[in-house]
Amino acid sequence: MLSPGVRSARCLLFMANRILVTPAGNAYYPDMFVSCGPGAKRLHEVDASLILEVLSPSTADIDRREKAVAYAQLPGLELYLLVHPDSLRMEAARPQGGTIGSWQTYGAGHVVATLFGGLDIDALHDDLDRRVTVD
Repeated sequence: MLSPGVRSARCLLFMANRILVTPAGNAYYPDMFVSCGPGAKRLHEVDASLILEVLSPSTADIDRREKAVAYAQLPGLELYLLVHPDSLRMEAARPQGGTIGSWQTYGAGHVVATLFGGLDIDALHDDLDRRVTVD
């Protein structure tokens, strides 16, 4: 959904296949992230504009706490999204000053505004359902 906007912004979209290293030195493979600057190393990125994590029972607490704190310190991060795969629900945080002050919850029928275009909750869940069914 975001690919056209990412391309027009001359950024790169990574899908769970690229390491993101935070300023504190934590290294993660986000489910999806957009990087708009050059990577500091050939094998990983050091900043992201948007990060999306799909929650699972085993990782939800880590995504919501540990990763949120680490990701909030990225200088270019505009939006951190947590997708609930079993319901039409998404949580969004827009970090400021290296911290996350609050979360906003979106549900069925909502579209989350990003720098790269709108992210339609219903369409995103339809896409996740298709991927799970095919895989």
